[in-house]
Amino acid sequence: MAELDISTKNCIVEKQGKVLVVTLARVEAKNALTPAMLIGMYKAWRLLDSDDELICAVLTGKGDTFCAGMDLKAGPEGGENAEEIQQLMQEVPDLHWQALLRHNQPMKPVILAVEGYALAGGTEILQGT
Repeated sequence: MAELDISTKNCIVEKQGKVLVVTLARVEAKNALTPAMLIGMYKAWRLLDSDDELICAVLTGKGDTFCAGMDLKAGPEGGENAEEIQQLMQEVPDLHWQALLRHNQPMKPVILAVEGYALAGGTEILQGT
């Protein structure tokens, strides 16, 4: 698998043949979402729609929890790459809902490989697919 440049800290986006694999990789925080992770997911779903070679995506989480929802300690500022995050969130006001598959869902299938708990935003993802 080749990691793509749209990956962000703790959201790894890889291409495996015709499948886009998106991995929430923040085990120490039960894969709690940060603004950077939401942007990685958002960009992954846009790539899924725009890349004719891709036929579907798989979303999974590392560790024993799929996703514990939004990390309230991370805050909306975004931490690393804060300027890029703030700019993109201004351009796409509902980016968080698109990342969680509530709005503007991809036209191709997204398969969830869920193991462990899915809380708050993690449940939103489950409902979005």
